Amino acid sequence: MWSIKKEDLVMKERLSKMKLLESLVAKQVLLADYEEALKKKLIDELRVKESRAKKVLQQLGVLRHALVQREIITRLVIISVLSCGNQSVTELGL
Repeated sequence: MWSIKKEDLVMKERLSKMKLLESLVAKQVLLADYEEALKKKLIDELRVKESRAKKVLQQLGVLRHALVQREIITRLVIISVLSCGNQSVTELGL
């Protein structure tokens, strides 16, 4: 239960920061120095999180590719075993 609340708080914080950034970007007047600094900080945070997310997605893609390759090899082995006729898997050393 605590992990769900923690995730909820993280998501609410992120949404709050995004709304704040949107309001700073939407301002028609020149931003004060502290507002400009806050805007830059929020943009940098989003870029870092996006970069991390891309890395995780790339790693998942590599893992998925490896799993697909393993599945293909497994199926090829099964086909080979079945095509050998009466030989059992243990006789083939598998």
